[in-house]
Amino acid sequence: TGGEVSSARFSGLSFAVVPEGPYGTPTPDTDSLALNFSTSAPHGLLLWRGQVEVPGTDFLGVGVSGGRAKVVWHLGGGVLGHLASSEAVNDGAWHSLVVSRSGTVVTVFLDGRPSKAGTPGTYTQINDAQAIFVGGFPGDVPVSYGTEGHFEGSFIGCMRDLIVHQSSSRVKFSSLPQGQDLQPCT
Repeated sequence: TGGEVSSARFSGLSFAVVPEGPYGTPTPDTDSLALNFSTSAPHGLLLWRGQVEVPGTDFLGVGVSGGRAKVVWHLGGGVLGHLASSEAVNDGAWHSLVVSRSGTVVTVFLDGRPSKAGTPGTYTQINDAQAIFVGGFPGDVPVSYGTEGHFEGSFIGCMRDLIVHQSSSRVKFSSLPQGQDLQPCT
């Protein structure tokens, strides 16, 4: 097939799991990720860092909700942070998304335009380092359940140039040890 593939088409039944290690190691105090995506669907999970079957734990989630890009996070203490874009992203065009978290402050760049939000309190870490779930979840876990209702369904569309954990390497979807129904984007 000619090498590693750093793009993937997600069907709504697709998912991938990016393990710790090959693409860097998560740290509790910071997050950094970047990706390009294209979708026409009004809802879909792009990324989820956190436990899936344990409600109330720490997480960082990125997706599309109501046609807008949305980032949600929970660092403990019952305080939820969230940012949503003002412009629609389900137009079938490619969009770039960069998410950076330092403690309680999250900055999102959508197509180069920044927005920032913070959460009050003293909790600054995502505890329990987890793999990153991309596009959906394994084991028939519904996205609405796994994300505690923050996102409604699996991602339908294309994703490319995914970078996680301050890594400089793009995720190679074709070599991930766990994934389902991933095809290269054309």
